[in-house]
Amino acid sequence: MAEAEPQNEPDVVREPYQQLAAIRHEYDALEKLAEDVQNDVKESQREVEEIEMENKWCHDEAGIRNRASASQEAERIITQTNNYPDLIQDIIGNLNQKKSELQATVADQEKKLKESSPPTESL
Repeated sequence: MAEAEPQNEPDVVREPYQQLAAIRHEYDALEKLAEDVQNDVKESQREVEEIEMENKWCHDEAGIRNRASASQEAERIITQTNNYPDLIQDIIGNLNQKKSELQATVADQEKKLKESSPPTESL
Protein backbone atom coordinates (compact mmCIF):
# COMPACT_ATOMS: atom_id res chain seq x y z
CA MET A 1 0.00 0.00 0.00
CA ALA A 2 1.43 3.32 -1.03
CA GLU A 3 1.79 6.02 1.51
CA ALA A 4 -0.80 8.70 1.18
CA GLU A 5 0.63 12.13 0.50
CA PRO A 6 -0.23 14.62 3.16
CA GLN A 7 -2.88 17.03 1.96
CA ASN A 8 -1.08 20.09 3.31
CA GLU A 9 2.34 19.49 1.70
CA PRO A 10 1.99 22.42 -0.77
CA ASP A 11 1.18 24.68 2.19
CA VAL A 12 4.26 23.45 4.03
CA VAL A 13 6.44 24.29 1.04
CA ARG A 14 4.67 27.58 0.29
CA GLU A 15 4.72 28.93 3.86
CA PRO A 16 8.49 29.72 4.08
CA TYR A 17 8.29 31.54 0.73
CA GLN A 18 5.31 33.56 1.93
CA GLN A 19 7.14 34.42 5.13
CA LEU A 20 10.21 35.38 3.14
CA ALA A 21 8.13 37.54 0.80
CA ALA A 22 6.46 39.25 3.76
CA ILE A 23 9.82 39.91 5.40
CA ARG A 24 11.25 41.23 2.12
CA HIS A 25 8.26 43.52 1.68
CA GLU A 26 8.64 44.83 5.23
CA TYR A 27 12.39 45.32 4.68
CA ASP A 28 11.77 47.28 1.46
CA ALA A 29 9.19 49.45 3.22
CA LEU A 30 11.59 50.16 6.09
CA GLU A 31 14.42 50.89 3.67
CA LYS A 32 12.21 53.39 1.81
CA LEU A 33 11.19 54.97 5.12
CA ALA A 34 14.85 55.29 6.16
CA GLU A 35 15.67 56.93 2.83
CA ASP A 36 12.77 59.37 3.26
CA VAL A 37 13.93 60.22 6.77
CA GLN A 38 17.51 60.80 5.56
CA ASN A 39 16.22 63.12 2.82
CA ASP A 40 14.09 65.00 5.37
CA VAL A 41 17.11 65.38 7.66
CA LYS A 42 19.25 66.73 4.80
CA GLU A 43 16.51 69.20 3.81
CA SER A 44 16.14 70.31 7.44
CA GLN A 45 19.92 70.78 7.74
CA ARG A 46 19.90 72.92 4.59
CA GLU A 47 17.05 75.04 5.96
CA VAL A 48 18.86 75.48 9.29
CA GLU A 49 22.04 76.54 7.47
CA GLU A 50 20.06 79.09 5.46
CA ILE A 51 18.50 80.51 8.63
CA GLU A 52 21.89 80.65 10.36
CA MET A 53 23.44 82.42 7.37
CA GLU A 54 20.60 84.92 7.23
CA ASN A 55 20.88 85.57 10.95
CA LYS A 56 24.65 86.00 10.65
CA TRP A 57 24.62 88.36 7.67
CA CYS A 58 21.23 90.12 7.85
CA HIS A 59 20.87 90.85 11.57
CA ASP A 60 23.01 92.81 13.99
CA GLU A 61 24.08 91.62 17.45
CA ALA A 62 20.75 92.73 18.93
CA GLY A 63 18.84 90.61 16.41
CA ILE A 64 17.56 93.58 14.44
CA ARG A 65 17.45 93.09 10.68
CA ASN A 66 19.95 95.43 9.04
CA ARG A 67 19.54 94.15 5.47
CA ALA A 68 16.55 93.36 3.33
CA SER A 69 15.65 89.71 2.89
CA ALA A 70 16.20 88.14 -0.51
CA SER A 71 12.48 88.28 -1.29
CA GLN A 72 12.25 91.94 -0.20
CA GLU A 73 15.28 92.82 -2.31
CA ALA A 74 13.84 90.97 -5.30
CA GLU A 75 10.53 92.80 -4.88
CA ARG A 76 12.36 96.15 -4.73
CA ILE A 77 14.34 95.36 -7.88
CA ILE A 78 11.22 94.26 -9.78
CA THR A 79 9.35 97.38 -8.74
CA GLN A 80 12.21 99.62 -9.81
CA THR A 81 12.69 97.88 -13.14
CA ASN A 82 8.96 98.08 -13.84
CA ASN A 83 8.93 101.79 -13.01
CA TYR A 84 12.25 102.53 -14.71
CA PRO A 85 12.99 99.99 -17.50
CA ASP A 86 16.26 101.73 -18.37
CA LEU A 87 17.64 100.66 -14.98
CA ILE A 88 17.97 97.06 -16.13
CA GLN A 89 21.28 97.77 -17.88
CA ASP A 90 22.52 99.65 -14.81
CA ILE A 91 21.54 96.74 -12.59
CA ILE A 92 23.29 94.24 -14.84
CA GLY A 93 26.39 96.42 -14.89
CA ASN A 94 26.36 96.76 -11.11
CA LEU A 95 25.91 93.00 -10.67
CA ASN A 96 28.79 92.28 -13.05
CA GLN A 97 30.98 94.77 -11.17
CA LYS A 98 30.04 93.18 -7.83
CA LYS A 99 30.79 89.73 -9.26
CA SER A 100 34.23 90.90 -10.38
CA GLU A 101 34.92 92.42 -6.96
CA LEU A 102 33.90 89.21 -5.22
CA GLN A 103 36.01 87.09 -7.56
CA ALA A 104 39.01 89.33 -6.88
CA THR A 105 38.41 89.05 -3.14
CA VAL A 106 38.21 85.27 -3.35
CA ALA A 107 41.41 85.11 -5.41
CA ASP A 108 43.16 87.37 -2.90
CA GLN A 109 41.97 85.25 0.04
CA GLU A 110 43.06 82.05 -1.70
CA LYS A 111 46.49 83.56 -2.32
CA LYS A 112 46.80 84.57 1.35
CA LEU A 113 45.71 81.11 2.41
CA LYS A 114 48.32 79.43 0.20
CA GLU A 115 51.02 81.79 1.50
CA SER A 116 50.12 81.11 5.13
CA SER A 117 49.80 77.33 4.73
CA PRO A 118 52.92 75.28 5.35
CA PRO A 119 54.18 73.47 2.26
CA THR A 120 53.14 69.84 2.02
CA GLU A 121 55.86 67.27 1.61
CA SER A 122 55.57 64.58 -1.04
CA LEU A 123 56.58 61.08 -0.05
